[in-house]
Amino acid sequence: MLVLAGLKNQLEPCLRTFKRYRHDQEAKTCLANYPLILVSSFLQEWQRLERLGSSLEIRRTLIAAEPATRRIRDWRGISRARSSMLAHGFRGKDGRLVNPTTLFGPGQVPTTFAGQLLLGELAVYAIATAISHHKAAGDNALSSLSTVWPDEELESCGIDTMAEFEQEIATLRGEIFAIDPDLERCFHGG
Repeated sequence: MLVLAGLKNQLEPCLRTFKRYRHDQEAKTCLANYPLILVSSFLQEWQRLERLGSSLEIRRTLIAAEPATRRIRDWRGISRARSSMLAHGFRGKDGRLVNPTTLFGPGQVPTTFAGQLLLGELAVYAIATAISHHKAAGDNALSSLSTVWPDEELESCGIDTMAEFEQEIATLRGEIFAIDPDLERCFHGG
């Protein structure tokens, strides 16, 4: 339940952002990749839950969430697209290049904004069903979570401001152009 809840807590703000930028094609293209990764993770975690399906309580959850999970699974290429395109730079399991059009063929992965949005929403509905049905188990897991992951303050790492970002980019550009001045023409304007 904790992993499913974690995925839900990542999907919901992602989908809200997706909806907010629905008129920006570049933003939608970038944003669409993240829900695909999360839905692929959801499918893996949901399979774990299904292995517990002999329990009447779990079976009830699986049946209630089935309309959402069935529609997600109608897209057979989610895991392959996630693995080949997003995680391994357009390479298949064998290391060969994968043609992106085969990843997005009919029935593989939604290619439209509305379809991609629906995919994420379906996962949220399935997860919310499981969390609702198993609230006590989730609460119990949350209470023991501090023994698995102690509540520690994360130390700041990296740069904090856009001014620092701009300085880092200027430094990087200077280093690259010192090595190969011809590249400055390629990188004009940032």
